[in-house]
Amino acid sequence: MKILITGATGFIGSHLIVSLLENKNVIAILKRDKTDLKNLTRYLNKIQIYQLNKDNTINSAMKIFSPDIVIHLATLYINNHRDEDIDDLITSNISFGTHVLEAMKNNNIKYILNIGTRWQHIGNKPYFPANLYAATKEAFKDILIYYESQGIQSKTIELCDTYGNEDTRKKVMDLLITACQKKEILELTQGEQILDLAYVRDITTFISTNIVSHVFFDNKTISLSGTIIKLRDLGAIIEKKYDGVGILKWGFKPYRINEVMNPPLYYKKIVLNQNSLQEYLNRL
Repeated sequence: MKILITGATGFIGSHLIVSLLENKNVIAILKRDKTDLKNLTRYLNKIQIYQLNKDNTINSAMKIFSPDIVIHLATLYINNHRDEDIDDLITSNISFGTHVLEAMKNNNIKYILNIGTRWQHIGNKPYFPANLYAATKEAFKDILIYYESQGIQSKTIELCDTYGNEDTRKKVMDLLITACQKKEILELTQGEQILDLAYVRDITTFISTNIVSHVFFDNKTISLSGTIIKLRDLGAIIEKKYDGVGILKWGFKPYRINEVMNPPLYYKKIVLNQNSLQEYLNRL
């Protein structure tokens, strides 16, 4: 299949390219001006890159490559936004994706996989965003409904927390691992937050396996779930692995104003490999 990816240079996108290439797909990516390709260095000779500018638009890339499927991963995540972040959030999470959908409609491209966030459903409600980022993701999903009425068929996958190799996002698990590896004291909250950690390779395998069938694109949403574990318990496992008991100092910081204590869930849950977290930690 020919697959066009937005957000291919991000953490999930760069891993997804590996999985899709292993399955002999033809891959093209949309690259915006400020996007860094360093995560894709090993694969640049195996993919097609459409550099977006005033002369090379999303519509022209869609017309030239003519993909069978579009995978929309591009996003801007900001937990607590500032006033100056608003335009970037709307441009990245709403406007860009809408231009992708319009280009699909113009070029008769039917299938899109959209990646959302479970933070759109605080309290397991149909819609209650944790932050402005989650609100923009829901706004794009509403726009997607219009394009479904124009003949586009979609699938939305909502994710919670993700982890894996070559992750530069400085997520909490990586902070715990780094502190214990270097034997550097790390002050934390009480650590009662429940995490739902999905291994990136499990996510990309699920995607690459399921997108081969058009039946998958049913205009519905599902949630992927990994290992559910309390932050404090995760810390204890990591401390034990690196013989760093006492490195992690619990209760020294307050919870954030919008701290989510339990991973939200609204749509049907698909459970991924429950052994992945322990296997990943064993390999480190």
